[in-house]
Amino acid sequence: TTTVFFSAGTQLLSLPVAGNGVPTLLHQNPGSVLHIALDATHVYWTTTAPGPGVHRATHAGGQVTTLAKGLQPRGLAVDAASTYWADIGTGALYKTPNAGGPSVPLTSFISGVDEVRVDSSHVYFTTIAPSWVSCSGVHKIAK
Repeated sequence: TTTVFFSAGTQLLSLPVAGNGVPTLLHQNPGSVLHIALDATHVYWTTTAPGPGVHRATHAGGQVTTLAKGLQPRGLAVDAASTYWADIGTGALYKTPNAGGPSVPLTSFISGVDEVRVDSSHVYFTTIAPSWVSCSGVHKIAK
């Protein structure tokens, strides 16, 4: 890859890996940028309130597509067809088409999701429980 994508508070930025130049502002969000994921052509990110959601734009920036909104997204992963993320408010793990469309819950009643990753057949997610509960771990479910 030739570009690194990162957040600075409410801003989604990019910078050439060579480190030359000034960061490019791709999008100014109403809430903080929490998680960032990439595919070959797009950057995906989650935001907090106000305006929480899951969003995507091309690597160059421009038009933003909101894939899901009004939730408390946590963790983020993408594959060639879908975006995967958890909603800590409802405890559900979702799958949403990359081009937009309805989000489908893959599982529910998950507490403390922190990270989400995918491979060709499964979605993996980590959970973090309070210190007095022993249910933290790494979990997987079929796509």
